[in-house]
Amino acid sequence: MKARFLIPVLAVLLAASCGDNKTDDGSVSLQFKADFGGAPLSMFTRSYAYPEGMNVKFQNFLFYVSDVTLIKEDGTEHALSEVELISFKNIQDDAAAAAGVVTQAAKVPPGNYKAVKMGIGIAPDLNGTQPGDYKPGHPLTDNYWSWALGYIFTKIEGNADLNGDGNYDENAKLTFHIGANSLYQVKTFNTNFSVETGEEVKLPFTVDLRKVLVNDAGNFLDFRVTRQDHTNDMNVAQFIIDNLNAAIRTAD
Repeated sequence: MKARFLIPVLAVLLAASCGDNKTDDGSVSLQFKADFGGAPLSMFTRSYAYPEGMNVKFQNFLFYVSDVTLIKEDGTEHALSEVELISFKNIQDDAAAAAGVVTQAAKVPPGNYKAVKMGIGIAPDLNGTQPGDYKPGHPLTDNYWSWALGYIFTKIEGNADLNGDGNYDENAKLTFHIGANSLYQVKTFNTNFSVETGEEVKLPFTVDLRKVLVNDAGNFLDFRVTRQDHTNDMNVAQFIIDNLNAAIRTAD
């Protein structure tokens, strides 16, 4: 296992030996809500209009973020999380969509912050690990390609109604599984927030799945042509990961 996994353990042991429980810290979590062109994203139950008269339903949408870092106003950086799995697979009604997906809160020093930096996908050193390196429940115990020796950064699964007649047949199943070191991207979100001692701050983000699949009326993933890709066609993979990067935003 790589050395980066030993560092947090050593830090905890050193802190404990000094009697420092960091009781003056606050804590921060991330909240992600998903929509499709402004409509709440709900798996299985809802149909969404798609270009060229098509419709689409979804069964799974997930992605990873890694090396999540908070940046203070003075430029000091504080690591928040090594990796998080953001999965909307179990979001199946509007109430769940409104609540979104919330990561476990982590302690951070109090103060004024100006930005959040995170990798979209899985950082290359983490992508070189395997599910067996982790205990059950860790985000990286799933979504692994043994044949590719790496993880799936994002999954989009569903069914398409190719001619708008309401028929979602088995021949129009959608499966896009995207992941490769070359696709990993880092994004900085400029957002001002403060953390107080003993306070939990929930940082809100949104992701529009329509923007992941559709750039404009003339530039979109055409399900009549392409309904599956496992990072075989790098043009499709790059299209999805670039759009995912752009589609994740801080909430107002």
